[in-house]
Amino acid sequence: SAPTSTPSAATPAPSTPPSPAPSATPAPAALVDPADVQTYLANPADLSKRFDGADMQPQGLTKQPIADIDVSPYKCGGTAVPGMSNAYSGSGFTGFVDQVVNDSAGAHKFIQVLATFPTAQAASDFVSTQYLQWKDCSNTKLTITIGSNSDHATTGAASTADKVNTIVLTPATGSRQCERAMTASSNVVVDVRAWASGVRWTGTVREVAASADPVTRTFTV
Repeated sequence: SAPTSTPSAATPAPSTPPSPAPSATPAPAALVDPADVQTYLANPADLSKRFDGADMQPQGLTKQPIADIDVSPYKCGGTAVPGMSNAYSGSGFTGFVDQVVNDSAGAHKFIQVLATFPTAQAASDFVSTQYLQWKDCSNTKLTITIGSNSDHATTGAASTADKVNTIVLTPATGSRQCERAMTASSNVVVDVRAWASGVRWTGTVREVAASADPVTRTFTV
């Protein structure tokens, strides 16, 4: 009889490594409700730690941009002072809070403004627009008038890094150094200014602004 042939084993198909699962796109940060923005203000006790234990106490709170401070040149109002009406009017902000925190000796003072916008992009765009204004007001002599009292200061050069705008203001008299910073976190603009005795505090306000995270209700100082 004819020999019986043994069928050869089927050649296995080349294995195909499993395709990696597509990486998840991070969800956009939740938007802050304008009604809640006040709850994100920096804690005075934390500010006291930042300023060498100075007894920092809140001195008032407003919920509308500032219109009773005059800055000359007028275009530099928003560069000199957080929350100025000529910076925020017409910007589309949806919530606003402005608080001053200082010590009784007057050696340290911190102004914090938080403003919500309809979207995170709108907040970021506002910060970018303000940086252009700050650049235009770099190296400029300012007169800041509240009621019958006027102070004089000169701005340094505006800069931006890691999405935080900064500019230093040097008063005409005294040893205090002033610094401004502005950034955006989610749909919140963080707009701050600090005064402190001595130039060693330069950079502090930038660190405070950069640490703001309204999404997680933290404002690490």
